[in-house]
Amino acid sequence: MVTNFLLNPIFNFVNILLSPLNLVSWTLDKIMNIPLLTSFLEVVAYIIPWGYLYPLILIIFGIIGFKIIISLIKTIWDILPVL
Repeated sequence: MVTNFLLNPIFNFVNILLSPLNLVSWTLDKIMNIPLLTSFLEVVAYIIPWGYLYPLILIIFGIIGFKIIISLIKTIWDILPVL
């Protein structure tokens, strides 16, 4: 299903972040049992032209990732004393 394909990476990332907390257990099945949410996401996934937006989304996330890597390198360079 398209909604599972779109939401699985998000919930996997949240599960990794919250894995030290045993009390909080996020599962996709619990969230996807909300009928209003699933019907809304199905309509959005059907209407949006993913073929045209997917390259744009990849470019945006690529630029954001590049900025983060450059800022980390610049921060490490400023912290380390240069001889």
